[in-house]
Amino acid sequence: MPFVELDTLIEAQANLALADLFSLHGEGYYKRLSYEILLKVLSQNDPMVVATGGSIVTDPESWQLLKRRTHTVWLKATPEDHWKRVLGQGDTRPMANRTSAMAELRSILTHRTPLYSEAAQTIDTSAQQVADSVRAIAGFVKGGKTNKVDKAERL
Repeated sequence: MPFVELDTLIEAQANLALADLFSLHGEGYYKRLSYEILLKVLSQNDPMVVATGGSIVTDPESWQLLKRRTHTVWLKATPEDHWKRVLGQGDTRPMANRTSAMAELRSILTHRTPLYSEAAQTIDTSAQQVADSVRAIAGFVKGGKTNKVDKAERL
């Protein structure tokens, strides 16, 4: 199944790296562009996996579109795991020269949790390997189920 990363499409459309896009045009522009591109992607009606940034839930229009048109999955993780994954991808920008970065991350996750929990499926990725998370998602999608999953459910 094709994998589509929304932020990559946004960067291509804007011809800017995300950091530059935010710096030059702000979050409002990013959200408008994100919604427009998401609408185009979903209008293809082809099966695909669409990866979005975690902030998509803070844009009601985009979040409602996703919930109506897709099988949404919250890839839940501890703040420490989020931190390690971002650093593992080579992105030190969110933490650079910020002594309160972990506290800010915790606050963001706390405030977004009620929105994330609206996803059709929840996978606690801190409790299992990537392959197990993929199997859990695939099993629910193939079975047409939209139950919440917590911790390491093995299929």
